[in-house]
Amino acid sequence: MTDQLIVTIEQEIATVTLNNPARRNAVTMNMWSALPDVLDEVAHHDIRVLVLTGADGHFCAGADIKDVAGSLADAGVDDGYRARNAAAEAALAQFPRPTIASIQGNCVGGGVQLAVACDIRVAGQSATFGITPSKLGVTYPPAALLRIASLIGPSHTKRLIYTAELFDAQTAFDLGLIDILVADDEVEATVNHLAATMASKSLLTQLATKAVIDEAVLEGSARRDTIATWEAIARDAGDLDEGVAAFSERRAPAFRWLPN
Repeated sequence: MTDQLIVTIEQEIATVTLNNPARRNAVTMNMWSALPDVLDEVAHHDIRVLVLTGADGHFCAGADIKDVAGSLADAGVDDGYRARNAAAEAALAQFPRPTIASIQGNCVGGGVQLAVACDIRVAGQSATFGITPSKLGVTYPPAALLRIASLIGPSHTKRLIYTAELFDAQTAFDLGLIDILVADDEVEATVNHLAATMASKSLLTQLATKAVIDEAVLEGSARRDTIATWEAIARDAGDLDEGVAAFSERRAPAFRWLPN
C-alpha cells in the first residue's frame, strides 16, 4: 500500500484520491502497483459508487517520468512497469461498481488512461487534457487506446496522440472525452449529486450494463454467456420485485442487491 492513494468512504460512496501533489499527482510505480489492492479492499465494503479524484486541484499529470523511462526495457516482464500499469488500469475498469472520474487541473497522459477507465467523467472548465506519449517515444496502453477511440473516434484519437497537443475542457467535452462539464467550483457538488443519484438506483442494472458495454468496446461484441449470466443474476436478485413494488406504492425503491 501507499499513502499516495487515499481512501475515504461516506455512506455508500467511496473516494480514492491520487495524492502526489508535488508532481500534480503523477502516478508513480508504487501507485500503479498499489492500486489493484486498494480497489480490491474498497470493493469489499458495502458501497455502490466509486469516485476517483486527485489532491490539491489536479486530477493527474500522467505517469511519473522517472518510472516511464524504463517501461520499454521491461516490456514482457511479468512484474515490470508495463505489467503493473496494465493491471492497475484493468482493476479500475473492471471495478465491480459504477465509477466516476472527478477531474480538475491537469488530466494528461496516464491521467487520461485512468479517466477513461472510469465509467463517467466530470470536469471543471479550467481542466487541461492531453495524450502525450509521442513526446517521449513510448507506446500508449492498448486498452486505453481502444477506450479513447470508442469515446471520440479513431481519427480524433490518432490526431491527439500524433500531435501530443494539450487541449481545454471545452474541447474534451465537445469531442466526447468527458461527459459533464461544469464550473470549477461546481465539480465536487456535481460529482456528489451524481454519485448519490447513481447509488439510489439498481446496482444490478448498472453492473449488467457496464459488463455488456465494456465487453463490446474491447472485444467487438458482448458474449452470450455474459448476457446470460446477468439475466440469471437478475432473476434471483430481488431488485425487480422491489422496483415493481415501489412503482405500485408510489415510493422511491430501496435496492439492496450487491455483488458477492
